[in-house]
Amino acid sequence: MCFSFFRGHSIRNLTLSHWVTFLSAAFFATLTVTPNSYSFAAITLSLLAIVMVAKTWRVYLVNSDIRLITFALCGYFLVYALEMVVYQQPFSTIDMPSRALLAALALGLLYRYPPRLNTIMVAIAVGSIASGIIAIYFSVGLNRRAFLGFGYMVIQIGGICAWLGTLSLISFLHYVHEKKTHYAIICGCGAAFALLATLLSGARGAWLLTPFIMVLSLWAYRHCLNKKKLMIALCAIFAISFMAYPQIKTRVDLVIQDLAQYANNKTNTSSGYRLEMWKSALHTGIEHPLFGVGHDGVPAEKQKQIEQGLVTRGVLKFKRAHNQYLEELQTKGLIGVAVLFALFLVPLRFFYRKLRVGCQVESSQLKAVSIMGCMHILMVMGFSLTQHYLAHHSGILVFSFGLVILAALAIRLEEKSQLNKQEAL
Repeated sequence: MCFSFFRGHSIRNLTLSHWVTFLSAAFFATLTVTPNSYSFAAITLSLLAIVMVAKTWRVYLVNSDIRLITFALCGYFLVYALEMVVYQQPFSTIDMPSRALLAALALGLLYRYPPRLNTIMVAIAVGSIASGIIAIYFSVGLNRRAFLGFGYMVIQIGGICAWLGTLSLISFLHYVHEKKTHYAIICGCGAAFALLATLLSGARGAWLLTPFIMVLSLWAYRHCLNKKKLMIALCAIFAISFMAYPQIKTRVDLVIQDLAQYANNKTNTSSGYRLEMWKSALHTGIEHPLFGVGHDGVPAEKQKQIEQGLVTRGVLKFKRAHNQYLEELQTKGLIGVAVLFALFLVPLRFFYRKLRVGCQVESSQLKAVSIMGCMHILMVMGFSLTQHYLAHHSGILVFSFGLVILAALAIRLEEKSQLNKQEAL
């Protein structure tokens, strides 16, 4: 039988559960506080998982859901390890993907000593509010684009803010459904502040799917929103959009200008460079469909394409394709693309299954966590369209540790709901 959190705990185990809850909450709450704060809690959680591996390793044998998530994370690492060996690339090739292994190791700890859901949801809201305050300081206090400079990576942070805002919105809807007003207010403020932060950041890639995913989240809770609440939400969105309008207009106008110049064969713009990099990656993928050319082989392929007149010389300025899917295609071929889709779609199917269970057993908590898990995956898939998102330290940590925290909660909540169902019978 699986370990059960819902039996008794010794004082030692209870204390460890508190530490896991604290670190999991700190992960969400401190993501944007400093340029590197996204790593503090995640790495500490990983170290704790290594120390406690003697107590947690059995869960990988007895729980099929944990094995499923673990295989998806490990597969992503292994395809990079294979690339390193086949193309004789430096050991640094597996540096970022190794964070997926750390997250897989942390999954056992998170399942054995699951964090408290209310604490996690409030922490997400706290992180969202902190992001909004920092963004406002940049915009109003410093009179500049939010998170631009001072060590921040604006494209990545803009995506993280959109992600936090979506999770805060789902938390808000959950607490509205539960009629827990104080929690709902905190999470509602979190959603508003994080949405404002991502708009002020000007990170256009973060805007791509976020509106649709937020609408999808609202639709999932459509039964608990009356006309008054819906009007309040719409007014809040209008107010936030009005505050961020100057930044939005500037960034949208820039895209339009870039595309107009690209149509006239002027590619030395932000959008123009990105389109040329995508063309280059596609040509490389077509030439080497199965295994790609490895990261070290990309410059030679670009040079060849330039000589053939397929792309402009500007592509040599960039190491990556600025698209996760095309980057995997040109460096690892269809094998890399398949593994990437497995990394996304296996957990997505897992959360969708938990969502169906949550609806069947009428567990509002399981439903909320499952929706958060689904939206987490979809958000990162969206970010990956315009950025090699997982190649950055912030991206791989946010994706992998966000995944395992939500997955551990979903598994535990399903066990709890099934146990309650059995007791009711």
